[in-house]
Amino acid sequence: MPLLSRAGDGNGEGVPAEPVLPGEGVPPRRSAGGGGGEGDGDGQVVATVDRQASRHLVRDAEWPGKPGAPFAVRHLPRAGTVLKPGQSFTVQVSYRPGRAGARAATLAVTGSSGTRAIISISGKARTAVSRFTAPRRVSFGTVTVGHTVTRFVHIVNVGNQNATVARTGLTEPFHAPYQVAQGLPVNSGYDLSIPITFTPSASGRITGRYTFTWRDRLGRHTLTVPITGTGQ
Repeated sequence: MPLLSRAGDGNGEGVPAEPVLPGEGVPPRRSAGGGGGEGDGDGQVVATVDRQASRHLVRDAEWPGKPGAPFAVRHLPRAGTVLKPGQSFTVQVSYRPGRAGARAATLAVTGSSGTRAIISISGKARTAVSRFTAPRRVSFGTVTVGHTVTRFVHIVNVGNQNATVARTGLTEPFHAPYQVAQGLPVNSGYDLSIPITFTPSASGRITGRYTFTWRDRLGRHTLTVPITGTGQ
């Protein structure tokens, strides 16, 4: 076939997109014709003229059925574009879903011989979830007056949103030897183990709380961990 095609991932079967979130671009794919940098939100399709063929004219390049959003295409060759044997052109395809679910489309390029290079393009968007987990409570138990005991608050980003720390808080007499920096990235799958110390100065039961606030594209969120300890 004089006009060949391959997807940006080099498998010859189109541009399958990794699952992304509504409103975000598809991670880029690399190809022999060059690849986008990480985070550019585009995939690539490369069409090449067979080296055994003579000069080839692009007769038409189109989206059959005009699927429109969430896919968009740039750098389609104009009708009449001349391609020499072995020459290729690269088409940039972007995917920005507005809702969760799978979508598919095809891109077709027709040559002067009548042959068509048809590339299947697909993408799947996930529902955006902002969620962190932490212990339901932290208990120091009974601690001798004047002695120090350390416990950890383990926080995990179990959602699918990249997040940053907005602020943290801890009530006395509990202390956090190390402060979590504002703006610290806590992306999906990241976790933090935050040490908390308790040094009772008198006998009796003490209650407090640790608060952790994060910010992501869905807004600002806070979780609270109750803390208890008894001085003896």
